[in-house]
Amino acid sequence: MPSSTLDAWQVFEEHFDAGDNLGVALHFRRPITDDDLPRLRALRQQLKAIEGFRQLYDCSLVADEIEQVPLTELLARENVQRFDVYNGALWDSPAADDPTRTLMIVCELVFHAGEDETDPDGLNARRRHVAAEVERIVAAEKQSGVWRDVDFHIASSITMMREMEKRTRQVAFTFLPLSIVVGLASLLFAFRRISAVAIAIIGGLWAIVLVLGCLGALGGTLGVVTIATPTLMSVIAVASTVHFASHAAEHDSPTLDPKPLEASAAEVVDDGSPRPRTPNRRWQMVHWVAVPCAGSAITTGVGFLMLAFNELEPIRELGFQMFVGSLLAFVGVFLATQWIRIPRTYPGRWLTAKGLANLADALTTRPKGLVVAFIALVAALVFFAWPRPKGDAFGLYVDADPFSFFSDDQPIKIALDHFEARRFAVYQLEVILVPKQPAAAPLLPTGGSPEYEQNLAIARRFGQAIENRPDLGVIRVLSTISFRDRFQELLKRFSSGGQTSASLLSDSP
Repeated sequence: MPSSTLDAWQVFEEHFDAGDNLGVALHFRRPITDDDLPRLRALRQQLKAIEGFRQLYDCSLVADEIEQVPLTELLARENVQRFDVYNGALWDSPAADDPTRTLMIVCELVFHAGEDETDPDGLNARRRHVAAEVERIVAAEKQSGVWRDVDFHIASSITMMREMEKRTRQVAFTFLPLSIVVGLASLLFAFRRISAVAIAIIGGLWAIVLVLGCLGALGGTLGVVTIATPTLMSVIAVASTVHFASHAAEHDSPTLDPKPLEASAAEVVDDGSPRPRTPNRRWQMVHWVAVPCAGSAITTGVGFLMLAFNELEPIRELGFQMFVGSLLAFVGVFLATQWIRIPRTYPGRWLTAKGLANLADALTTRPKGLVVAFIALVAALVFFAWPRPKGDAFGLYVDADPFSFFSDDQPIKIALDHFEARRFAVYQLEVILVPKQPAAAPLLPTGGSPEYEQNLAIARRFGQAIENRPDLGVIRVLSTISFRDRFQELLKRFSSGGQTSASLLSDSP
């Protein structure tokens, strides 16, 4: 067989030793013609020029270098069985009532995740570069106008990683800081004292500096998940300040004066006898408010500590950091209250003692009626929140889709849905069989040692067992063995008829 065909076949075989892959799907909403082959070939060459790709293969590579048949013959419905090895991998299975087809370009990266354990940041940077370049080329092809009635879809673990990173950063830099601003504004509005805001800021910063400083000293990192740690600590500091400021609003300001109010240890009266020490009213206040506040901080911290049992390392790290951060946030606020006085709240127009008392009286005038009303309200909410199918008019739909964090109008979500509808491998499961009695493969795929043949038979039976289980939801089983079996069939036909390679490949099974 021609060396170019052998090299192209090696591309498919090496695919199963690779790690990261990126798929570009072209959905033709019209019949595919041979005129599309040059455009497919040109697109493949553009993608192949991106730094970081090792191999690219699609139906243009199959038509040009492997099967050496026209594109229309390669995709013809009557040749489904003939080229079945590519169905579900490079194009979708044709349907009798659906004239559209989707062709896949599989882009294989030259680097593996396991090879860059010492430089994960560099690995992710190269992944981002590859994904960005693919998106740039696809966007340019869309605008060129040469692809009539063709939709492009890009999906892979890399693109999903980038989309998740975008959303995590959006939450970390938008929602969480906004919650801090709302909390501080609420403190200022409710207590009308800048000192309450100052306590929350100082106590939160003190705790954040300690956590981040220790984390930096230990050589830790802040990932897309753990980057939320400082903001969440600030939220806890605001909540702790609410307790202290609320207690201060219920007492006279002298109880919160930063200067100690207790007398000296041995104050002498006129008759010369020592007078007992005056209780520290400030400490009494701290005692009553700090105990429940500390309990709340400990409860919150233990709740975050439960994340340590998660299988994902960033989630575990967030649990440990927030456990320590919750306690330090409370301690920071507690220490800040020892130096910053929270005076009595200015009287307001809405949150006044009289207004709150009138509201309490209105709610408690008929306690039985209030209980019945709340029970009816809770029952109605439970009825509406009960899980129901997505098509029902009301009810809480439980979305078990692992990609549900992508909105339906996002390109990545549209691509994933299209891949699933067209029976492409959305979830790519890799199974590696390691023989207990390893044996070297033969130089040519015509037979080997008994150990090698036994291992080959076991692997073939395993793949067949998976294909015979429709309940597993497996679309296709692709393996090195299936491609080698295909290669052996070509060799047998090549050696049996004395035909030329071109005529042989044109009618190969």
